[in-house]
Amino acid sequence: MADPTPRTTGTIEPASPRTDGTGTSRAWSPRSFRQTTAPATEAPATTPRATAVERERVAYAGVSPMRRLSQMVMLLWLVAEIIVGLRVIFKAVAANQSAGFVSFVNGISGPLVAPFRPIVGDQPVGNNGMLEVSSLIAMAVFLAAAAILVAFFRILAAPKARPVATDV
Repeated sequence: MADPTPRTTGTIEPASPRTDGTGTSRAWSPRSFRQTTAPATEAPATTPRATAVERERVAYAGVSPMRRLSQMVMLLWLVAEIIVGLRVIFKAVAANQSAGFVSFVNGISGPLVAPFRPIVGDQPVGNNGMLEVSSLIAMAVFLAAAAILVAFFRILAAPKARPVATDV
């Protein structure tokens, strides 16, 4: 019995995670596999319509700069959240302030939390710990600011609507 599955002329091979052979980056490719085209020695196709593989190659132009910018915003937000979160934990468990890593984290996170310190005072936790509510407020503000910036960059990077010609 014959197999009714349609066959293509090319072979399917895994795409490189960094390049598609044309020099463009495939770091954020919508597909994890690509179909190779026939060798260049064959005669060009006589139909004016491009195949799906050719359309994909033409349509894909690499990662948008706005997408990279939003990724950088999210990375900076993550670093700020980790640093301020470590500050909250160290203050809550009454970590030794003269320890090297604790003083490093407090030194870096101090300027990040400083604008929010006058809002709310610290609350005692346990015997010696303090809950810095101002640090928690700073973390919430950083999250909101990062979300707003990423949404703004995604709006700027949205594809433009364009008319599509139809065959009649």
